[in-house]
Amino acid sequence: MMTSKLFGMRIFHEDLWELLFKFSIDLVVLFILIRVIYYNIHRKKDHLFTYFLFNILIFFLCVLLNNVKLSTGFAFGLFAVFSVLRYRTEQISIKDMTYLFAVIALAVINALVSKKISLAELVFTDGM
Repeated sequence: MMTSKLFGMRIFHEDLWELLFKFSIDLVVLFILIRVIYYNIHRKKDHLFTYFLFNILIFFLCVLLNNVKLSTGFAFGLFAVFSVLRYRTEQISIKDMTYLFAVIALAVINALVSKKISLAELVFTDGM
């Protein structure tokens, strides 16, 4: 099979379908957590965009960095950057911070899930 390339990069890869599947699961769980649960209980629109954007950006960051060998120090450094953001922004409530942590955790879980994990395990983990 001939692979088309543009500037040395493949134009299409079979893993795109896996990425789209993982992203769709992530978005469904994110929508349920943020729009259905969080917004219906708290009625705050202030953080909705932030939660969605944090999840989507971290999801794609983890997917792209998953293919690159990272040292443990670099991974902790990346975590530290996200931690510093907490202290550089306005104070938010503990509940809102918990939702932010859940959004980040969902993105990481769904982005880094491997073929060794069954779909049932992933759905259970996301549901919890």
